[in-house]
Amino acid sequence: TCGREAHEARSFVIDTIAPEIVVQGVGQGADVVPGTVVEWSISDVNLTSTAATLDGTPVVSPLTLVTPGPHSLLVTATDCAANTTAVDIQFTVTESILSLTGSSTASPVLLEPGDHLTLGGTATNLGTSLDAVQLVLDVVRSDTSTVVATFAETVDLPPNQTHSMTAVADTTGWALGAYEIRFAARGDFQGQPFDLALGSATTRLADLTAPQLVLVGPPGGLVCRDVEVTAEATDHLTGVSSVSVAVDGGAPVPLADTGGGTWSVALSLDDGPHNLELVATDGAGNTTPPAVVDIDLDTGAPELTVTAPADGACSGESTTIEFTALDAHPGEVSATLNSAHISSPHVVDEDGVYQLIVTAVDACGLETGDERQFTVDRVDPELSVTGVAEDEIQPTGVVVEWTATDDNLVASSATLDGEAVGPSFAVTTVGSHLLELAADDCACLLYTSPSPRD
Repeated sequence: TCGREAHEARSFVIDTIAPEIVVQGVGQGADVVPGTVVEWSISDVNLTSTAATLDGTPVVSPLTLVTPGPHSLLVTATDCAANTTAVDIQFTVTESILSLTGSSTASPVLLEPGDHLTLGGTATNLGTSLDAVQLVLDVVRSDTSTVVATFAETVDLPPNQTHSMTAVADTTGWALGAYEIRFAARGDFQGQPFDLALGSATTRLADLTAPQLVLVGPPGGLVCRDVEVTAEATDHLTGVSSVSVAVDGGAPVPLADTGGGTWSVALSLDDGPHNLELVATDGAGNTTPPAVVDIDLDTGAPELTVTAPADGACSGESTTIEFTALDAHPGEVSATLNSAHISSPHVVDEDGVYQLIVTAVDACGLETGDERQFTVDRVDPELSVTGVAEDEIQPTGVVVEWTATDDNLVASSATLDGEAVGPSFAVTTVGSHLLELAADDCACLLYTSPSPRD
């Protein structure tokens, strides 16, 4: 009532959970090897005391087990509320043993020389702790047992520990074939050397790449001669075993190896378009994608048609010259008449001797020619007689002479009273006479003239 106060403050903990103990490295009833490491941990927010004994002797974590035989590990912990946990593990440490297991890997399992090969090995120690163990990866050629590559690491292997190693091998220069990857552990155990095979794997070097193929000929498009297919094919591993060509989707035709990586074959093809597909195959059976070329073969000269008088002909009238050429790949047609260029059609209406030359050349340069000589003669032969005249009366004998003229005279003749006479003759017989003359030129133009009568 007088306002005076008294205070008391207290702090306390309520803890109903016992400490948690976790032991690693050994289990109840386990057999472990010397060198095994045992560790334990204790968790509790209000931990007040801990203790651990091995066969009654105080120990601390971590603990390396050394002495063979049965053992008891007791770990206890108490918190502030007197909650207590005890873990008692009974186990046996065996005599020292050498026990290693492992495995090996190779990747890829199929590759070409020059590729990189990745090797792997994993070793697990199931026995006594080992120091300075050499882990070795050997690459061995299967057919000759030759070691072509070796990789090694030196490591310590405590009990129940695993170690992995990897290596990369450059396969440049290796022969084709199978290879074994051998993984081994080498070292010393209790004064004695050991060499243990831990695992193996296999890989194979093979020719996985198709040859290189280059089509040399023929080029695509127009081909103006018999077709010879030429190609260059190379393969740096198993070599080129064959090169073939299929024409228009037909059966493959083999090319001959002419040396130096060159292959060729001559084809007998009809003129016209053709599709050629070349394929090269190596010793491992790898084939190239087709090398394709489309050609249009033309080995025939143009077909030339000329309409004109025949060679050596003679025409009695004007004539028309015409010329044409037929070819799948036409070029040009040209003509000269007495060395002067003419086109088709061309009319010849002057007398004379003519030389006609017509030439057709196609796109391949193949040529067809026609050369002929002819004559145009539209004028009759001319006859003349001297010594007598038509219906003339002569008192005495006469000498008669006659001639026939024409630029292209073929034949001329004369008869007197039906009897042939020469170009000069005498007439002495009294009476009437008939002189007949005839002349023929190359155009078969005939001119006749009657004679005078006595």
